[in-house]
Amino acid sequence: MESSTGNHTFFQKIWSKYKEHAAFYTGGALMAGVVGTGLYGLKNRKMRLSLYLINLRLAAQGTFVGILTGGMAYMLLQRYTKQEAIEDVHVARKSK
Repeated sequence: MESSTGNHTFFQKIWSKYKEHAAFYTGGALMAGVVGTGLYGLKNRKMRLSLYLINLRLAAQGTFVGILTGGMAYMLLQRYTKQEAIEDVHVARKSK
């Protein structure tokens, strides 16, 4: 399936968008998983509806906080390794 805007296929475009904004799409997939699990559990629940919804909200909030924490850790690690590489280049230039 070729696209009309270039020689990239549809799936190559999707993959490049995913690589640019991985946290967004990963977060969306995880939240969809929480919602799907919640809807399935709603049918098979053994507790009152209000308690079930509180637990589901807690699971969704925990997933969101986990996604944010993971994304921040990834960005900090990227920034730290990039800074180390720049410092290594400066040290190499000074030693010449």
